[in-house]
Amino acid sequence: TTFEYPDDPKLLQEELLARFPHEALNIHRYFRDVSRVQGWIARWFVSKMFSAPLDYLLTIGSRHLACMTTSRYMDRISDPELRAILTAQWPDFGARPKQSAFGVHSIVTGDYFHGGYYPIGGSQQIAIHASRMVEKGGGNCLVNHEVTEILCERRRAVGVRAIHKGKLVEFRSPLVISDAGAVNMFERLVPKDYCSKEREKANGIKPGVSAIILFLGLNADPREHGFDDANYWIYNRLDHDADEMANVAPEGLQIEGAFLSFGSTRNPECQHHTAQIITFSDRAAWRAFDGGSWKRRGSAYDELKELIASQMIDFVEERV
Repeated sequence: TTFEYPDDPKLLQEELLARFPHEALNIHRYFRDVSRVQGWIARWFVSKMFSAPLDYLLTIGSRHLACMTTSRYMDRISDPELRAILTAQWPDFGARPKQSAFGVHSIVTGDYFHGGYYPIGGSQQIAIHASRMVEKGGGNCLVNHEVTEILCERRRAVGVRAIHKGKLVEFRSPLVISDAGAVNMFERLVPKDYCSKEREKANGIKPGVSAIILFLGLNADPREHGFDDANYWIYNRLDHDADEMANVAPEGLQIEGAFLSFGSTRNPECQHHTAQIITFSDRAAWRAFDGGSWKRRGSAYDELKELIASQMIDFVEERV
């Protein structure tokens, strides 16, 4: 079975109603609830800038809806195919419906109601233009500086320590902003005698679904073979919460789902065409290779990569 998402929420709703007329009430409610939750999450972010009473007032409303799991929300929909279509983009945020909050689902899926966007010239254009803004404001963007520690004095962050060309360097600043992720920040960067409560919370975070990504160089324009610039989600089953969906392991590899896209078709400046295929994995299954370094993990690792690559291509080719 296939379903094509139009990049217009009104058309998408019409397509779903035509295909699932018996779920009309739930379809209307779903679009309404996604919009409500997106508004609530926007208020939630803004509320963090204010005191507790105002914070509370700004986030009254759809909190319960935003915080329930996506699976629980979808339980009110009886048609398994409709549930599968509405939750098909779960790998975009790395958590299956039973593990994700409906708020996170609404942010990502609701954003795609209007289609996706791709920067002309490739994704590096985001970094190029962002760095120009930083430099225009008097800042500097440094590469090849691996931050090893956030410097703290008198109970506050005052800078960072980094490695550059094998030497330790320090940068002092009245404000430090980290995008390293909660686990990396509190386990690796913040000194051990700081942020004990935050570290405890970070340790309670469960890892999401890992991914295996295959990059392909193509010798022809994929549009000549019937493809377009859409994202293709391909699954073996309708139940996205099935354990098999997120349990691709090196031994006995069995692919249950994959993502296919052709980024080059979205970039008018692209001279050569490419594709990428993504499938799901279990991080624990790769522990045997933790001791190796990049490009030096041994022949067993290289052979495994070749095996998985061929299986990913076969999985996609059998279906498209």
